[in-house]
Amino acid sequence: MPIKDPEKRKAFDRNRPNKDARNKSRREKAAQWKKAHPEQARKHRQTYMLKWRYGLTPEQYKTMYEQQGGKCANVACSRPAEYIDHNHATNVVRALLCKQCNFALGLMNDSTDIAHGLIEYLERFSHADADQG
Repeated sequence: MPIKDPEKRKAFDRNRPNKDARNKSRREKAAQWKKAHPEQARKHRQTYMLKWRYGLTPEQYKTMYEQQGGKCANVACSRPAEYIDHNHATNVVRALLCKQCNFALGLMNDSTDIAHGLIEYLERFSHADADQG
């Protein structure tokens, strides 16, 4: 219930720690908890990031991982799936990829034109390499 009497309000505000001090105290308590409970803090952070960044629950992530057999979604790759791939324009999650495939896709800016161009480039030079060998 708000304090309506201006004099009582001033007295309340004088005796109350300022906002910066309260925030500092909260941060210190949170840091102490994280230090005392590192495994719980790590799991909490993972859950928060999954939801915040990708809109996924841990159960949804686990289902995706199991459906892919723990492997990269790129059919030509057999490395473990470690990264959540998503469309950067729409933020829609696509699948789980290995580190290398995820980075390669990111470097191509999700462009199928660049991907096709690189395939043609590799094919052109793989035939040239075979001719020289």
